[in-house]
Amino acid sequence: MQRLSICTFWNKNGRLCSADRYFLKKLNESSTKILLVVNGIIEEESSTFLKKEGIEFFVRENKGLDFAAWKQGILYVGLKKILKEYDELIITNLTTYGPIDGSFESLFKKMDSKVCDFWGLTRHPENKSYLISPSDPDSWCRNHIQSYFLCFKKNLIMSNSFKEFWMSLESASSYEEEVAEHENKLTEYFEKRGYIGETFIDPLSFSIKYNYSVIHADSLLSLGCPLLKRKAFSLDYDYFREYGYTRGVVNAINFIKDKTTYPVQYIFRDVFNKSTPSNVHLNFAFNFVVSEKEATYQVDDSRYCVVYFVFYEDLISENLSVMQNLPKEANIFLVSSKDRLISKYVEELKNLGYSNVQSVKAQSRGRAESAYLVACQHLLEQFEFICYLHDKKTSQAGATVGKEYAHHCYTNVLPSYAFLRNIISLFDAHPELGILEPPSFEIGNEIAQNEKELKKLYLLYRIQSPFDPSPIAPFGTMFWVRSKAFRSLKKVNLSYEDFPQEPVKVDGTMLHAIERFYPTLALDAGYATGWVINEAYVPFWLSKHIHIIRQSANARSILGGIGVSSDIQNQLSGRKLLYLALKKFKRKYLFKVNTTAINKLLVKLLRL
Repeated sequence: MQRLSICTFWNKNGRLCSADRYFLKKLNESSTKILLVVNGIIEEESSTFLKKEGIEFFVRENKGLDFAAWKQGILYVGLKKILKEYDELIITNLTTYGPIDGSFESLFKKMDSKVCDFWGLTRHPENKSYLISPSDPDSWCRNHIQSYFLCFKKNLIMSNSFKEFWMSLESASSYEEEVAEHENKLTEYFEKRGYIGETFIDPLSFSIKYNYSVIHADSLLSLGCPLLKRKAFSLDYDYFREYGYTRGVVNAINFIKDKTTYPVQYIFRDVFNKSTPSNVHLNFAFNFVVSEKEATYQVDDSRYCVVYFVFYEDLISENLSVMQNLPKEANIFLVSSKDRLISKYVEELKNLGYSNVQSVKAQSRGRAESAYLVACQHLLEQFEFICYLHDKKTSQAGATVGKEYAHHCYTNVLPSYAFLRNIISLFDAHPELGILEPPSFEIGNEIAQNEKELKKLYLLYRIQSPFDPSPIAPFGTMFWVRSKAFRSLKKVNLSYEDFPQEPVKVDGTMLHAIERFYPTLALDAGYATGWVINEAYVPFWLSKHIHIIRQSANARSILGGIGVSSDIQNQLSGRKLLYLALKKFKRKYLFKVNTTAINKLLVKLLRL
């Protein structure tokens, strides 16, 4: 079988990622020839890879998206040459992962047995109520074979219909137009002319009207689909939640890990490059319940160290009780600007039998952040994992809340040696994880007053991924890190002068921005952030957040009833004080309030 494959490629940096290269290598094995149409630019190293693999390519202006690029590819080869030398024409792009089973051969073998003139992998179901271009009534969603992988057989390639379709095709000016005019109507165009279209996946397998190739990646795997849309792993979590199915990503990843040889790290690397830490956390459900009582995993204690920043002299007893959860051989680095305080800790720990205790003098500027990132940055080169801890009061929240916040951190970071061993076990079982941190003490409004300073850090560290407006930070600044996840720190040589002098504001400073920046640093290095929660702490944390969620839902109901816009509702949700204030109003009076006026009032509240 003589097969020509024309594949399109675009990347803002012109870089072929690992998933791209795997796809092209495997497609090359099943093709007589591959032509890669590069939209925009291609870097030198990637072009070297293509030449080494014997893959021909040319670069065109990045205009018109995939269909215009495929058209140019057909013209580049020449329709006469295609008719003369090839039995099949494949048009595809680099928007999928795979082939998951390691080869395209099973796909071609199955589709060779089907009576058809053209085929793809999946069909998008018809939905007449959905307009792809809202202003165009003819853009309703047809039942169509999706264009990310299409095969045309020789009898169709020879037809006037095939020639007319491509020669009359005009470049789309937007993604919306591309889907509405080209992908959406291609199947209809050929089937109306008597040609038979087929798919690898039987569309009757899904009795739904939406795009199952994105929502149900796990089901496609179980049906043997060799390619998975990349969007199925990187779309905003709200998209999956809207369709009522959020387990697809995790199920698909577990299937690939357990039942295939596809390098799952290619998926993680690609998704991490274009997502936010919070969306990665949600889509991949990086949430782990960890026991503090039982652990079977054996740990070499030289693999990790504990960095403990201390400041408060009245918290020595409390902090020593946390440190005693470590084995006597653990490497402990005590950091402080107070010589007497460090000496006291070192003496107490040595009396308790700890043999690997070292003191690190820090300047009285930057608190725990400068202790971790300046005074002890060298430890990232010496240990595989680091546990960051510090003494904590949170006096601005009140004594009771402050103590509970400290307990929340300690009990979900280092409550016992068994817990520590389970943490190292998680890191070893999930090489994609860079940070393991406690769940948020309070969920909602995580960015607080730190957007400006946080954006400065994105620029300073040349972060390419999207800005994260809901950072899943290790609030409380206590967490575990895989040292490699902080290699991006080398981009900037931080000093104590980069941190604010005392007294420090309660929010909106460089310190608070860095606290929210840790997961972004890790993602920039190719690692995700996960939440770990002590098994014994789960009931209390769940009760608290069930209550918060219920408050938020009730507040939304009240806000919606008085005409508050959904955008403002999203920003206000979870704000307890606002909810309690709204509760005091009688519903019948709220309905009489001018909606424009209350929207303006709430916008002002958001700025406070």
